[in-house]
Amino acid sequence: MFSSRNFHRRLFAATVWLFVAAPPVISQVSQLDDGFTLKSKEGILKVQACTDKIIRVVFDPMGKLTTARSLVIQKKWQPGKFTLDEGDNVVELRTSQVLVDVRKKNGSVKISDLSGRLLYSEDPAHPRIFTPAVVIDESTHHGQLNLKLSSGEGLYGLGQYQNGVMNYRGHDLELVQLNTQVAM
Repeated sequence: MFSSRNFHRRLFAATVWLFVAAPPVISQVSQLDDGFTLKSKEGILKVQACTDKIIRVVFDPMGKLTTARSLVIQKKWQPGKFTLDEGDNVVELRTSQVLVDVRKKNGSVKISDLSGRLLYSEDPAHPRIFTPAVVIDESTHHGQLNLKLSSGEGLYGLGQYQNGVMNYRGHDLELVQLNTQVAM
């Protein structure tokens, strides 16, 4: 049975991969068939090598990483080939196409290609913040993602906003589910 509350819970779970509490101190690193997890007092971070060039990063502040069916990811990935190296300060996952570094100090994620070209980077000082909240009588979290963008890099899309902004670089934008129906 479809319920609004269940829909919002699943929608939040599907998008929560964008956020992580700061600053976690990693207490445990575990290798998986498709990547690795990092546990901290703030939750659990999973880095998954879906293919040699597709990396999925998921965080759960409750530390559970539920296996509920995703509303976003429909494909069943065959784990990509990778190597995992755990150093004193960084956990590194390497495929034939990309390198993923996760700092143990605060869980910040950086992804680059093997030539060193940066593809994705969170602010290494303050990558993400999760704040417990109650929304419509349901316990949840508010999240903030702090990216480190390359010079001239833009942020496009982010929904059906009608505010005249094409490139959101330098703008704050609150992403909120206001309704579940869109007129076409």
